[in-house]
Amino acid sequence: MFNKSSISVAALVAALALPVTAHGVVEKLVIGGQDFGTEPVWQVDNNGPAATTNNMGNADLACGPGATAPSSSASATAGDTVDFTWSSSWPHTKGPVITYLGKCSGSSCDPNSIDFYKIDEKGITDDDGTWEQEKLTNGNPVSATIPTSTADGTYLIRNEIDNLGSIPQELYPSCSTIEITGGGSGLSGETISFPPGYSDADVEESIALNNIYSLDSGYTFPGPSVASRRAMLSPDDQQKFSLAEAGKDVCTASATATAKVTGKPKIRMDFVDFSNEVQRRPSTLSGVSEIKYPGSHASRASFSAPQNVPKPDSVSNHFSKRASSLKPKHQMPDSEHGTLLNNPADNADNADNVDNVDAAATTDTKNNSPTRASVIERREEDVEKGDEKAVNDSAAVQNKDEKDPFFVEFTPGDPDNPKNWKTWYKWHCTMLSSVLILNSTLASSIPSSALQNVMQEFGVSQETATVQITLFLFGYVVGPSFWAPVSEIWGRKPIFIITLFVYTTVTIGCALAPNITCLLICRLITGTAAASPLTNSGGVVTDIWPLDKLGIPLATFACSPFLGPVLGPILGGFEAQYGDVGSSRGWQWTYYTCLIFGFTCLCFVIFFLPETYGPTIIERRAKKLRKETGDMRYYCASEKNRPPIGQLLKTSLTRPLRLQVTEPIVIFSSIYISIVYGVLYMTFEAFPLIFRGVQGFSVGISGLSFISIAIGIGFFLIVVILYDRRYQRVARETKKLPPVEMRLEPTLHAGSFAFAIGLWWLGWTGYKESIPWQAPMAAGIPLGFGIVMIFMSFLNYLASTYVTFSASALAANTITRSIVGAVCPLFVDQMFTAGALHCGIKKNGAFDLGILQSSSAGCVSAASFTQNIFKAAPVVWSSEVQHRSSGGASALIVNSGCANAVTGKQGMIDAQAMTTAVNDQLGRDNSTLVMSTGVIGQLLPIKRITGSIAPLFHATREDEHSWMDLARSFMTTDTFPKLRASLLRLPSGRSVRVAGIDKGAGMIHPHMGPPSTISRLPHGTLLGVIATDAPVSSTDLQQTLDHVVDRSFNSISVDGDMSTNDTVLAFANGAEGGEKLSGDDLISFQTQLTDFAIDLAQLVVRDGEGATKFVAVNVDNAPSYSLARQVARSVATSSLVKTALYGQDANWGRILCAVGYAPLSGIPSQSSDPPIDPSKVTVKFRPTDGSPDVRLLTNGEPETVDEARAAEVLKMEDLDIHIDLCIGEETARYWTCDLSHEYVTINGDYRS
Repeated sequence: MFNKSSISVAALVAALALPVTAHGVVEKLVIGGQDFGTEPVWQVDNNGPAATTNNMGNADLACGPGATAPSSSASATAGDTVDFTWSSSWPHTKGPVITYLGKCSGSSCDPNSIDFYKIDEKGITDDDGTWEQEKLTNGNPVSATIPTSTADGTYLIRNEIDNLGSIPQELYPSCSTIEITGGGSGLSGETISFPPGYSDADVEESIALNNIYSLDSGYTFPGPSVASRRAMLSPDDQQKFSLAEAGKDVCTASATATAKVTGKPKIRMDFVDFSNEVQRRPSTLSGVSEIKYPGSHASRASFSAPQNVPKPDSVSNHFSKRASSLKPKHQMPDSEHGTLLNNPADNADNADNVDNVDAAATTDTKNNSPTRASVIERREEDVEKGDEKAVNDSAAVQNKDEKDPFFVEFTPGDPDNPKNWKTWYKWHCTMLSSVLILNSTLASSIPSSALQNVMQEFGVSQETATVQITLFLFGYVVGPSFWAPVSEIWGRKPIFIITLFVYTTVTIGCALAPNITCLLICRLITGTAAASPLTNSGGVVTDIWPLDKLGIPLATFACSPFLGPVLGPILGGFEAQYGDVGSSRGWQWTYYTCLIFGFTCLCFVIFFLPETYGPTIIERRAKKLRKETGDMRYYCASEKNRPPIGQLLKTSLTRPLRLQVTEPIVIFSSIYISIVYGVLYMTFEAFPLIFRGVQGFSVGISGLSFISIAIGIGFFLIVVILYDRRYQRVARETKKLPPVEMRLEPTLHAGSFAFAIGLWWLGWTGYKESIPWQAPMAAGIPLGFGIVMIFMSFLNYLASTYVTFSASALAANTITRSIVGAVCPLFVDQMFTAGALHCGIKKNGAFDLGILQSSSAGCVSAASFTQNIFKAAPVVWSSEVQHRSSGGASALIVNSGCANAVTGKQGMIDAQAMTTAVNDQLGRDNSTLVMSTGVIGQLLPIKRITGSIAPLFHATREDEHSWMDLARSFMTTDTFPKLRASLLRLPSGRSVRVAGIDKGAGMIHPHMGPPSTISRLPHGTLLGVIATDAPVSSTDLQQTLDHVVDRSFNSISVDGDMSTNDTVLAFANGAEGGEKLSGDDLISFQTQLTDFAIDLAQLVVRDGEGATKFVAVNVDNAPSYSLARQVARSVATSSLVKTALYGQDANWGRILCAVGYAPLSGIPSQSSDPPIDPSKVTVKFRPTDGSPDVRLLTNGEPETVDEARAAEVLKMEDLDIHIDLCIGEETARYWTCDLSHEYVTINGDYRS
């Protein structure tokens, strides 16, 4: 059936403006390996942020929104590691993790009155820009170490996550109560309380101005420095630290290096944790500029030694001896404290005080990961001579040594890094990824051209045949949940190869399926495999292009999901028209087409597409090094940090769903894109309706109308280049990546407006055949432009927001979009099948033979035929069939171009032959009614008609295209097909569906009734059919149709002339289910069906031959409905009144004249008074624009008519004439049109 809907894009755009809030809370606390769960964790009212960077004066900033103390505390020992596991649905990845420790006052733990020490801070942990916070998205904990010098007592340990991806940035704190024992004298250093929390200056410097996607600009943590840093060392190491600070010899039996300083030297001590190298930040410790501490960030310490310390004679020899005597066992364990280093590179400005040092390196045998203590040897004389090369070489060695020699990663300019590939090669990969998308989307739609063949081959309904498309799209729902995250584990290319191999192999199964079950199973599998490119191809694009250059490549890629569906109707249309789809196995070629294209794509991937996922490339390099060198110490970040495979799969498979449910950015983006995507598929339905149904194009040519959408996509590429240049300019001017929200500018500035304009344009130009076909076709340009612009903007936005998890974010979006696409085909009404074709009656090649049949058993029928004495053969034969079947007919066969009227006995034989041919296909007798329209007095080309019945069955469908085709097969002089569909809601809450078609433009003045009705007055010509899924008895349906026809089709007139073929049929197949309609439901059904039929009948008047005005004649306050009806009819059929309206002449005398000669004799009257009192009659024109009435006559007295105002009203296309008889309460309506010169021309030239 045919449904229309409207979409409020503005509402969705407004929804996207809602603030974005993330969600998270600590769900498990582990201290020293002991799991305390959530018992010591302070509980909060909600999982939202406690504060933002523009709202720091919030008491919730301490421990979270409405935080309340727990009933118990956790036990800890100074020096223990605390692991914080946050909510598994944590969605954000950009921002630091900071830990504070504050001592409670006695038994009171008021978080707003505690002074907190910062004990840990972690930011970007890898050179690729990975933040510590990203651990949370994989379900991994973040950790901090309790300083060893912490005094015993009750503490609040506060773990804070700052989400830098939000504007303004959001802060998420969580507190836990712990009892610490085994500590020292206490912490020292700067403290902070919450509130007030961070100062505005601190926030501005530390958070708001940072580039969260790049290490180039650095990052400064908010708040105080990490407190009492040396408290994090063991007592022995603290002693060494003190000796070094005082300028004393630290070379004891357990030292890793010695240094004796005299004068005013500068000594740098680096405590390095190479298992967790992160970025650097300045420290505010007295005399310290930068130090790297265990579990924290690199910093350095510069000390001014006392000037009275004597300088030894041979500092260089002293250092050399000490350094050469170092052994691995003397180093501080890397996993606990890091490594103590002396870096003479910093002493180049103090060459007199620099001694030679040696290097030592060790490996931690516990975890087989390299650690080292390096002392860089440099000749004192080189420095003293100002040997720049020596200084640079030393610095270079130091920089190299700062990296683990066994840690495998991309180096600057690495040719294996996809982002360093040549531009032409990146475009090669981008275009190849786009072809993979084209393959997938083409496969989703092209089989729809052969649905009828599948129905015929396997003997199934259209709904069942349509499931092959639905299941393929449901594969789009299942696939992204698996392929996208798995590609982030094993790489893009292996997933492409696996899925394309499965796709092509199982497509063969589709083509050779022996039954419908096999076909449906294969389609689900192929849809699941074809889903891989939908998300992973986008991952390829983000793999190879840096964020600042991502715009144009991603825009080009974004065209592919639309070009596939656009190409599908073009290929499928010509295949349906000229291919072998008319044969019983012709549907196989749609799958062979998919097979050929899919196999070609598989070859392209195998031979021409490289692996683009950086972590996979690095992991392969590490494996190669281990194999070639035999040294198993080579490793990469993905190997070292990879969780157990079970947890990895769980996280990877659930991440897209978590993003879809918990991340507002993904949620609202998916909703908006799904609506736009749905509108795109609506155009696949609307364009055939317009260009096949209204404009009369062939199947293949109508498919070419989608070229206009392709043109819109071309304009999109031009405009997006301009936006990308603006993006690049902002990046250059600010020297950092612009906000990701700039990716949405194309939608806000152009896409959303073009989308709305295209929809409006298409709606206003596509409904009428008289409008040139170029107008609705041109609407596809802004529509295609807007749809793809919106899609691209949000695709770019998601990829830029979720860089590491871009494939997962795109997968979440694809899931929602595909659910919409998969469910939509199931909305097609399972009610009646319809179809039409050209069998050769009409000379112009238009549809001239149509069929309608019920797809459900138990269909009942009702009929209303012309009361003309000269009834055409189809009317007589259908009346006979209706009687024989006792109102149980279930099919209709209709032809146009020849009325089969006044054709004698042969006409009856031909009408019977048409119904017999249909009954043979249905397998049951007395099931088919027949209608014919066209030229009177000519015989039907019956052999052509009966020979076309079988192909006609092949053309039947349940969609709106088939109903439109059927409506066209009714047409003679009609200028547009006339059909309506509606949903009727009944008082009991039940809903029934109804659809209707009628035809007529001339010889319209019906007066119809049931077959047994005695002829009253001969009137006009009209064909109509109404079909419903309401469960109603044949008797009730006939009574309902009698009432409906009397108030609708029998209340219209175009020219007052008659024909011989007037027929209105009704079919009800009861597919709605439930009990048969009765009582209030039946009354409501009759009332609503009458209104539905009135709208349908009015379409005939609006299409009246030569008509320029639609006229409604209203008679009010009459003594009876019959009398009111006769008066209205008399005015509506008056040629003088109709010509006056055409000439825009407010001649109310002609109206009164028509009222006066209305045939009222024989109309029952309950009063002896005259039925009409001229002294009480009022006549007026009521403008349809709502302006004041134009009164012509009031209570029999003429009004002074404003001729200019009357002429203005009569220029309107819709006119209302109101006649008030003022002698009763009954009302009647009649609809007609004016009578023009063109009417004479049309009927003078008429010949089908």
